[in-house]
Amino acid sequence: MKSLYIVCLLIILSSCATTGNNYKNSILSNSNQAPESVFSAREVSGKLIDDVHLNTKADYHYALAESLSLDGNSKRAIEEFKMTLIYDPKSPVVLTRLAAEYLRAGLINESLEEAQAAVKVDPNHKEARVLLGGIYTSLKMYEDAEKQYTYMIQNDPKNYEAYIYLGALQAEQGKFNESKVIFQKLAKISGDDYNYMAHYYLARVYHEQGGLKNERKAIKELNKALTVKPDHKESVVHLAKIYQQQGNPEKSIEIFLDYQDRYGPLEQGARFLSQFYLEGNQLDKALEQLNFLDGFQPGDLNIKTKMALIMVERKQYEKAIDKLLAILKIDPTLDKIRFYLGAVYEEVKFPEEALEQYKRVTLSSDYYVDSVLHSALILKEQEKEGEALNVVSTGLRKRKDVPEFYSFKASLLSEARAYKEASTTLSEGVKVFPQNTDIRYMHATMLDKVGSKGESIAELEKVIAQDPEHVQALNYLAYTFADSGNELNKALRLAKRANKLKPNDAYILDTIGWIYYKKGNMRLAIQNLERAHRVKPEESIVAEHLGDAYYKYQLTAKARLMYEKALETENEGFKVDRIKTKLTSIKEQHLKPIDSNRMPASAK
Repeated sequence: MKSLYIVCLLIILSSCATTGNNYKNSILSNSNQAPESVFSAREVSGKLIDDVHLNTKADYHYALAESLSLDGNSKRAIEEFKMTLIYDPKSPVVLTRLAAEYLRAGLINESLEEAQAAVKVDPNHKEARVLLGGIYTSLKMYEDAEKQYTYMIQNDPKNYEAYIYLGALQAEQGKFNESKVIFQKLAKISGDDYNYMAHYYLARVYHEQGGLKNERKAIKELNKALTVKPDHKESVVHLAKIYQQQGNPEKSIEIFLDYQDRYGPLEQGARFLSQFYLEGNQLDKALEQLNFLDGFQPGDLNIKTKMALIMVERKQYEKAIDKLLAILKIDPTLDKIRFYLGAVYEEVKFPEEALEQYKRVTLSSDYYVDSVLHSALILKEQEKEGEALNVVSTGLRKRKDVPEFYSFKASLLSEARAYKEASTTLSEGVKVFPQNTDIRYMHATMLDKVGSKGESIAELEKVIAQDPEHVQALNYLAYTFADSGNELNKALRLAKRANKLKPNDAYILDTIGWIYYKKGNMRLAIQNLERAHRVKPEESIVAEHLGDAYYKYQLTAKARLMYEKALETENEGFKVDRIKTKLTSIKEQHLKPIDSNRMPASAK
């Protein structure tokens, strides 16, 4: 039961004992009642001045040491405790505090020496004995540790704390039977103030032993402890822990909720319940428990973050924003929180506020990449394509190791019809990420758009070699072959492979239909193009292809209907003109050959 010793030592280390009445020669407690005639005035006054001076200096250094200790500055605290001993070298209080501070600083040997000195000065100084026993225990000097607690019990049979330390010491050594005897004796001889503690520690011994039988005994002892002291937090927590380990979390929940109803929230209970409710997606209940937990640990930003995320999930956006802003007020350097806040602003359509948060995410942050991409998307939606391009370009200059920056920049350039610049960007990306098939695929499409069809085909074949199941590359290469009228059988094999990987995809069906069109098989062309149109009735190129097949099959009325539908959804000028020309040709009954170059539907 090492944790018991840790608790004991922490209690000692955090004690705020003062020198107080340990200074017997204080002017306020001067026991010299001799009449003035016995001593000269100078002698008496000189003695009083010396005593006051010594005690004042000791008090000053002790108070300063305590303050430094509370601030966590053990090195300076040790110096001030040592200064205190210059003016009062025999104070067991100061010696004990110095020993505790040495222990806090990890200086075990020095701590042991000072604790031994404190006990030598005052053998009955309880805090010194407890600390010394704890140090011996940490050094596994169990026999010496046991002597400290045994001495305390022998000199004061009602020192019930000593029984607890001794029982815990026996348990740590695996002497469970001896430990249980000590706690059972404590339960009999102590009043209510220590009776419940005896049952609590006895339960811990049973639990430490393990086994179902001992677990039952532990539960029985914990219930005894709670009968004596129903609000004993440690017993409640340990009882819930046992049920949880037994695979009965419902009983643990019942215990914590019962305590919560009667005595208010319990920190460990709120932590357990919040986690349980989170895992069960009971977000409202989880938020309630996190609110309790936030009250116990107001400085724990992780709790506040969980609360904010639940609020987002529950679409309580205003509350989430307030919570995230509160976190940033405590620690403005938290990029994760700043990114979350930006995302919430983005969700509630406050784009400028979102952009401001994303802009402040630092380059070294794990959230930098997402912040750049989100910023670019917002600017693109605002039709500020130039600013979006600047944001991504800046991100790419700073982080050339991010594949998404290459592809996003290229897509913005492509939409601006700057195909050559897009191709250059993707070419750089391929050099940095030669195994990234998505960047290579985009590069292939850009090469096609700038008229480098041979290089495009070579890149597509590399993509398929790297990833034989890259559906887009299979389809694009199939269409490229079909459109040129060459390698039609190879094109059909590629398209069917793509269709097998992604059945009922409109663009793949369109490619298959177009291959059959090129092969002169209008029946199969129409079958596949009709299927593609059913899947994507709003896709202009699919409707146009189906119109071409209908016309070739001399279904003029159907062809005209498809061209009209294609015209309804097409907004690119040259394509609109092409479709209008076909409609005019139908009316004049001399449609020109429809083998003009065009992109596959998937790359429109």
